Amino acid sequence: MKIRKSENLVDIFAINLFFLVAISISPWYSYDSFNIPKITLLVMFGAIGSIQILANFKFAFLFKNNAIKVISIFSILSFLITLIKSNAPMVQQIYGREGRSNGLLAYVSLIIIFVYFSNFELKNVSIKLNKRIALSGIIILSYSYLQLVGVDPFKWKTPNLQMFSTLGNPNFLSSFAGLVLVPFLLILFQICSDKNKLLRNILCSFIFTAVFFLIFMSKSYQGFFVAFCCLLSILIIYTLKFNHKNIFISALLVTIFGFIFSFAGVLNKGPLAGILYKASVTSRGDFFRSGFEMGKSNWISGVGIDSFGDYYLAFRDVTAANRLNGEFTDSAHNYFIDIFANFGVIFLLLYLSITLITLIKFIQIIKQENFNLNIATLFAVWLGLQLQSLISPTNLVFNILIFSISGLVIGSKKLENKSATQGNNYRSVTVPFVIGLSVTALIMLPIIQRDHAILNAYNGNSAENVVRAMDRFPKSINSYNRTLLILNKSGLTQLEIQMAREAINFNPRSSLPHLIILKSPLSTKDEKLQSYNRLLMLDPNNSYIRELKP
Repeated sequence: MKIRKSENLVDIFAINLFFLVAISISPWYSYDSFNIPKITLLVMFGAIGSIQILANFKFAFLFKNNAIKVISIFSILSFLITLIKSNAPMVQQIYGREGRSNGLLAYVSLIIIFVYFSNFELKNVSIKLNKRIALSGIIILSYSYLQLVGVDPFKWKTPNLQMFSTLGNPNFLSSFAGLVLVPFLLILFQICSDKNKLLRNILCSFIFTAVFFLIFMSKSYQGFFVAFCCLLSILIIYTLKFNHKNIFISALLVTIFGFIFSFAGVLNKGPLAGILYKASVTSRGDFFRSGFEMGKSNWISGVGIDSFGDYYLAFRDVTAANRLNGEFTDSAHNYFIDIFANFGVIFLLLYLSITLITLIKFIQIIKQENFNLNIATLFAVWLGLQLQSLISPTNLVFNILIFSISGLVIGSKKLENKSATQGNNYRSVTVPFVIGLSVTALIMLPIIQRDHAILNAYNGNSAENVVRAMDRFPKSINSYNRTLLILNKSGLTQLEIQMAREAINFNPRSSLPHLIILKSPLSTKDEKLQSYNRLLMLDPNNSYIRELKP
């Protein structure tokens, strides 16, 4: 293998992609101001990276190990099978649901990231990734504290949320804070030498306080669990490498008992129940069961890319359907169940393979004679990502990091003392950038412009403009449902039933438009009966539906 003496522009974009996506927001231009800039950057790299790989196909793909080739090829095939076989709206599967953006564009781009990072040399890029993770952490946590003290420069319409930073959700923020703790400490120990122990100890105490206080104030305590596991993984690796068996055994026992007590607390049992238990844990159980049944019933190709929300009500059990204050969701809140439900067993097995191979490769690399703290830190971050993925909806920011680290580790060979990026001398990046940016503009401008039109319509308080914005490509059932609720509260019955009909034409598996027609004084008897029968099919175990029979 040759060694590139300097990185090209696509390499720089790839290494900085996580950082750029993590901090990007556009509240001045977009209604969905968290996901629109993030998915745009992800698709931009997917387009540029794919052109770069194709232009250097022999070295960037054909010479890769079999795991990279098999996983990437069969993942794309799996996506196409799901896209073709699903009854979900094609545009919804391609762009993803509004607020999630986990569509075909996102997953194909993640596979491109996976392949592209397999061309990098692990030792060098692990240093750079850790720095980007730490830098994004500084920005995101600093912005969180601005929100906490009430000096947010942006005016968000989120009365029930005080702190969410650039991630849009306190749960994501909490997990992110737990993830960045170890990279923070790594950078601190690299900057402060042993001669500055006092300063280092002061800054170390400040970091712990800042991270843990932020997690506590987010009222989402999963960040404590993520931080705890990341720190323990570093401690266990360190003690194993330097033969501190007593410390290793102690750390292992703390890990086991900590996990037992934490798991019991999450289930409202044991001494940590008052801290860790939340009502949403019960809801997650409902989500898990529904998602698992969804996958079992559609095991080959799933229900459709990012289409969990279209089928959740149909597959939830009687207990979930009739639970007091039961929640609706468009995600299983577990990456593996989400993939099983949306894509079926093929991509689930491929994703499990990515996870297991990455774990095995990490163990092999860490067992090498020379202890590398940067790689150990990257492993801690990856482990934290896996833990949060068991209880969280799929998230673009975290997924980018998962696929970046996995591609980097699976594609690595022997851990060598090289300061450059491993790979071959790629041709000029000008053509990939020009073509990639053009493709990105062609694909993403419609959704960017539609979202901007929705923001202007909401701010202008014009119902007619809102209706016109809903009709723009690419349509979204989530924006239809949100607007239907606004029209319902405003008493605009005529516009409400008009939009309900349009929403049903776009995606007949959404229950709210049918409920609007069933209750509307302007709908016909036939419409009411059709909507009632459709609701029985969409939400068969909900006893409330039967009370609405026209």
